[in-house]
Amino acid sequence: MSKNIHQVFIANPITSNASTDLMYFGQSPYNATDDAAMTYANFAAQFGQPYTAAALTKVDDTNVTLTLGGTPATSLLHAASLTLGWTGTLSGTRGGTGINNGASTITIGGSFAMSGSFTFTGTLTGNTSVTFPTSGTLATTSQIPTGAALTNVDDTNVTLTLGGSPSTSLVNAASITAGWTGQLSLTRGGTNASLTASNGGIFYSTATAGAILSGTSTANQVLLSGSSAAPSWSTATYPATTTINQLLYSSSANTITELSTANSATLVTNSTGVPAWTGSMTNGQVLIGSTSATPTPATLTAGTNISISNGAGSITINNTAASGFTNVNQNTSSVTLAAETRYAINNGASLVTLTLPSSPTIGDTYVIVGGSSGGWTIHQNASQQCHIGSSATTAGTGGSLSSSNQYDCITITNVAANTFSVYGVQGTITVV
Repeated sequence: MSKNIHQVFIANPITSNASTDLMYFGQSPYNATDDAAMTYANFAAQFGQPYTAAALTKVDDTNVTLTLGGTPATSLLHAASLTLGWTGTLSGTRGGTGINNGASTITIGGSFAMSGSFTFTGTLTGNTSVTFPTSGTLATTSQIPTGAALTNVDDTNVTLTLGGSPSTSLVNAASITAGWTGQLSLTRGGTNASLTASNGGIFYSTATAGAILSGTSTANQVLLSGSSAAPSWSTATYPATTTINQLLYSSSANTITELSTANSATLVTNSTGVPAWTGSMTNGQVLIGSTSATPTPATLTAGTNISISNGAGSITINNTAASGFTNVNQNTSSVTLAAETRYAINNGASLVTLTLPSSPTIGDTYVIVGGSSGGWTIHQNASQQCHIGSSATTAGTGGSLSSSNQYDCITITNVAANTFSVYGVQGTITVV
């Protein structure tokens, strides 16, 4: 008698899944002749292979990764994979730019942050490189100040010419006042001395140039010129001897002759045309002519840097200008500087140390001329300081000026208490 599937399973259920076990199938609707059987081995061969567990895998994108959970290696009937990609534009709310940048390159190094709910637009018109400051605020072109002028105020003897575009070259208007300090050196066309009412000189011309003669004369000296040399003070008189009340006159070209002794108060001319003065005059008086008038006795008037002493039958004229520079052959290792002195450094390979005087007089000047390989250095006393252009030495005994090369030269003048100005510099001076 045929049994249906239910009856077979109840009476003899399959529990071992042996290859020879029979598996019964029915169809719907069921009839008694519809039963069919198949061994488990045939069933497994027919239906089991296609349903072996298979893996679910994934392929990550460069910027997007996917993590598979559970048992992805055996979770599918057939093996399958997921390939992760990227489409669209990442919005600003997701941390993107919200813009399709196409082939543009955006490189941001380090931290980058923008705050404030405002738009930002930057327009590039070509390849651009910008280096931002570490702090501060960038200005727009409208915030840049309008160019202001750089002006100059000239000194009487010194002028300054501004080049370029000084009328719009500054952020704020500024001016430069050109002045004059110190004495102009001989090499620059000056006298290298402070010329005052009591300190002057006489200008004379040599065969090739002009020069200043300074210094003082002694009693009864006169200034004599030479044919090609500098003028000099001399005690020579013309004529060699005179007597009381005699006058000198020019008897012929380049010849001075004395008149006879005066004996009256009238200027007369003898038979040969020689004038004579009769009478008396006070000490130092000479006859001084006046246009269309009779000459009258008068004393000489002293000019700048000149003194006149009148005596009986004598007139003494002196130059009151300060004496010129003293030259020193500095061939020892140390010296205290003396005013109005030029030091020629000549100590071979040994250094020469020159010390500023502790109590100089304003206007005192010192000249140092390099000449030996050992060089020179200038030391200061307490509170003293030297200024050289915009630089200055350390105040006090720790400050100094030194040569860098064998022939470096400078000129120094005391301009105030403990303050010295350096000028006429040749070479490279080391300022400490």
